[in-house]
Amino acid sequence: MHTNPDKLNLEMRTATYRDRGALQRFKCTTASAVVVYDGIKPQVVQPTDSEFELPVQDAITDYKPDPRNVRRIERLGFLDKELVTVMLAMEIERGVAYELVYAVSVTWRGTGAADVMVKDMFRQLAPLSPGPDIEVFARIHRDNRRSQALASRHGLEYVRPDPEEPWHEQWRGLVVPERYTA
Repeated sequence: MHTNPDKLNLEMRTATYRDRGALQRFKCTTASAVVVYDGIKPQVVQPTDSEFELPVQDAITDYKPDPRNVRRIERLGFLDKELVTVMLAMEIERGVAYELVYAVSVTWRGTGAADVMVKDMFRQLAPLSPGPDIEVFARIHRDNRRSQALASRHGLEYVRPDPEEPWHEQWRGLVVPERYTA
């Protein structure tokens, strides 16, 4: 279902307080947690195929955009009124290094929307750089092949398993501003 990302007419814009409802309705997984009673207390069990999707889904539905926070760039991609992509860049060092967090609506996977989202974020970061490039980082679940492929397509490379969360991997790349400001 992959289409030409340049032909998608996504409206990419900065998140605002008014986007809270769209974020609450956003779905990046079709799975849902299951509550199991062990006779003593209920336990939430996640289906194994969604162990990396459900925490992201929960974080997005609870997310509160704050346009006043200058240490974070919050970008949303809409087609008509449907929220298609969510991407954050959290400042590690202004204009030098950012941690990326991103998600694509489950109904828009394979359409190129993710590529539009990443290019848009890199265009936002490019003017902030005082030097030749900006370092970007991402933590990606070791089983999330779609996010790994997206990161790789946009110049990020696998670094190592995350020492604090071994089920995640650390990825790193450089955004070269001249590629995104022309």
